[in-house]
Amino acid sequence: MSGDSSSLYKNRIEWSDVTPIYNTAEEDSVVKIALRDEFVDAFAYLRAVMNSREVSARAFDLTTHCTVLNPANYSVWEYRRFLLKELNEDLKKELKFTEATIEENLKNYQVWHHRREIVLRINEPKVNMHFINEILRNDAKNYHAWQHRVFLVRHFKCPLEPERVVSERFIAQDLFNNSAWTYRFFVISEMSNDFENTEIIDSEIHFALTWINKMINNASSWSYLTGLMEFSSFTAHPELLTYTRNILHPMELVHKPFNLTESSMMPYALIFFAEANLALVSEGQGNSENILLARQSYERLIVVDPLRKRLWRHKLIELMNVSNTSSSPLI
Repeated sequence: MSGDSSSLYKNRIEWSDVTPIYNTAEEDSVVKIALRDEFVDAFAYLRAVMNSREVSARAFDLTTHCTVLNPANYSVWEYRRFLLKELNEDLKKELKFTEATIEENLKNYQVWHHRREIVLRINEPKVNMHFINEILRNDAKNYHAWQHRVFLVRHFKCPLEPERVVSERFIAQDLFNNSAWTYRFFVISEMSNDFENTEIIDSEIHFALTWINKMINNASSWSYLTGLMEFSSFTAHPELLTYTRNILHPMELVHKPFNLTESSMMPYALIFFAEANLALVSEGQGNSENILLARQSYERLIVVDPLRKRLWRHKLIELMNVSNTSSSPLI
């Protein structure tokens, strides 16, 4: 289209009544961008009809063209939603158009937001997950698709057990899919009344351990377990410290006393072990030995996780300062 000057809006008789609004020289001088004539022309006419709030089929068609040229432009989509309402356009048709645009722009926030707005306007109680399932089948870590699924489940109060099954299926396909773990955390929060149901939490703790056993050095599963423990206690689950302690104790040292300076090089287990010991003290069930184990865990992390050694040194200094403060809840 850019190679054919007759296709430009400035050369179309049906647009002759519109005065295009081009960027000023000052605006273009801020960041010089090489734009095609087609782009400059279309958006000049878009600014003009937006400025006059024109409601017409031609303005709507212009937004279609502009979404192709720049699907990340918020103003285009906002104006298009205005026209959809004023022109009483077919929202089911718009949903299909939006989905086709998403397929060409999988990581584009504005297009996903537009789909959300259209779904809300249609407001059908029965939710069809087919489109989201297809996107995730080809791009299982697509953040926008997972967030859109959260919106659909929460807004339309979808059954949660099928969603829990969905999350497990994606986790089974890829244990490192943090998006699937995060989605499961959302589902469990909804199922357990914002983590008030201890039975569900206990079941999920077992679930997390099952997957940690399959791949011990996996940040996603350890983070999930850590998140669950925000709503439980290590006093109620002493087996977690024993479990982590056994992971950190190498098989070749099984007949020797537990020594974190010789522990396995498992950073995520060490992080969890440090936090678990400190949490136990905060719960009033720990003592100086737990503080010592947390300190040794951070010292070991400096060695086994050198990329974040500054963080572990900070944690270590922070812990030592707190331990030396008589008013500290850790004492």
